[in-house]
Amino acid sequence: MHERKLKRKQQQLSRKQKGSNNPNKARKKVARVHLKITNCRKDFLDKPSRRIVDEN
Repeated sequence: MHERKLKRKQQQLSRKQKGSNNPNKARKKVARVHLKITNCRKDFLDKPSRRIVDEN
């Protein structure tokens, strides 16, 4: 889901005119999607390990 959103945001970033403020705004949006992907992957790993620790 986030990968599709990342693809769209990167496409939009690549179409922005260099030298204006709009690429900077688009870059922040791409970074936010990257952060969401990072958090999802971290959460996926943390949940089972937390469960294992709690059970034992």
